[in-house]
Amino acid sequence: MDRDEGASTSATLAGAAPVNPAALEAAIERCVRLFYVKAHADDLLAPVMRAGIVDFERHVATVCDFWSRALLGTERYQGKAYPAHVGMPIRPEHFDRWLELFEEAAVVELPPAQANFAIDKAHHMAKSFMAGLFPLETPRMKAHRARLVFEWPQDQTDPSRRS
Repeated sequence: MDRDEGASTSATLAGAAPVNPAALEAAIERCVRLFYVKAHADDLLAPVMRAGIVDFERHVATVCDFWSRALLGTERYQGKAYPAHVGMPIRPEHFDRWLELFEEAAVVELPPAQANFAIDKAHHMAKSFMAGLFPLETPRMKAHRARLVFEWPQDQTDPSRRS
């Protein structure tokens, strides 16, 4: 499904039914927690979660602040999401699963307009993160990399064995 990546919160949510901010804050927290329950139980994502999240409750609070800013325009989240993910053991194949689990949680816990907006934003973030983390990771490059096997020329020795 194509997602509108350039929409702003106000433009996307302008036609939505009014939402009680406190109720939406509670829905955001339920959404974030449901996503992490699913991610921690997932064979593909659980190792990344264990490696990347040191203080789970602090992380949940930060992610809730991020979505509160995105969906309600609050100012609690002042950071940048991308730098926090650099250096984590993330691979391209993690993104589809992350999006799948996030979409499930958003649809269950958020009002429809806010769920659609959050899903759109998550897709945009995934594309941006992929471009930053794997700038040359095209299907062709990935296939080529998988075929690479390095062999030392017969007239040279492995430099790690040199004295």
